[in-house]
Amino acid sequence: MKFTQADIDSIITAQENDNLTVFIGAGFSKFSETATIKFPSWGELMIALKNDLNTQETDFLKIAELYYLEFGEYKLYQKLREFVPLHAEPSDLHLQVFQLLKPKYVITTNWDNLLEKTVSNNGLFYDVIKTESDLIKSNLPKKLIKVHGSFDTHNIVFKEDDYLNYSINNPIFDNFLKHILSTTTVLFLGYSYSDSNLKQIIKWIEKNSEVSPPRFLLQKENYSSQRKYLENHGIKVLAPVSSSKNHEYKYLYEHFFSAIKNTKGGIILDNNEVSDTDVINYFYKKFSWIG
Repeated sequence: MKFTQADIDSIITAQENDNLTVFIGAGFSKFSETATIKFPSWGELMIALKNDLNTQETDFLKIAELYYLEFGEYKLYQKLREFVPLHAEPSDLHLQVFQLLKPKYVITTNWDNLLEKTVSNNGLFYDVIKTESDLIKSNLPKKLIKVHGSFDTHNIVFKEDDYLNYSINNPIFDNFLKHILSTTTVLFLGYSYSDSNLKQIIKWIEKNSEVSPPRFLLQKENYSSQRKYLENHGIKVLAPVSSSKNHEYKYLYEHFFSAIKNTKGGIILDNNEVSDTDVINYFYKKFSWIG
């Protein structure tokens, strides 16, 4: 399984220039599944909501909106938490994102806490951003941003109105995302071609017509029609030159990270490459209010 070397080189160059952003979608959480812990697909979640509603509606976002209108916000949050195993532990691939790719920004549309656990468990120098207030107060240059909220901050983005009014309800996040999409090389991991969240991101891209750095979507197969659609919106499909349909997605990701590692000479540098001055400035800002 090999990737186009020019694409790998482009990602590494962005990383070396501290200009790489990694978007993490729901598919990435499945690497943390065990025999007893499962992360449902978007479709499986919608089937559960439809069963409670007794509706034939097929639009995912509208189903979520109907559930909210029928049962209220509290019941909706209860239902969602049943499907998100917050006790799950990060996979080795979660750590690879930070240690090997060393992105400036990690953006996730996921509600689980796997990425936060990766940061805290390994002492990584990333500010964890769950709300716009967190972003305003952030001091560290590297950030993990949960643009669709978190259960503990009660700001989940899920139903139709949440998507339609995102820029109104989250203007700081919205502007920051537009800035990231127009100024940094972006790598999408854990998103399918039909992912509703990827479609929302494409809409953000459409709002910005300026020339921007490359954007890549890692996929197992390079379907012509889907490739043309994404390329029309400034996203290049990053797929193996040759692969087998029988290979699992984990195999794809392992080989992708191997391609990055081998191109860098087989050296994985510690993500905590932070100067003494950076550390001093960070804690000075954190505690400057004292005294």
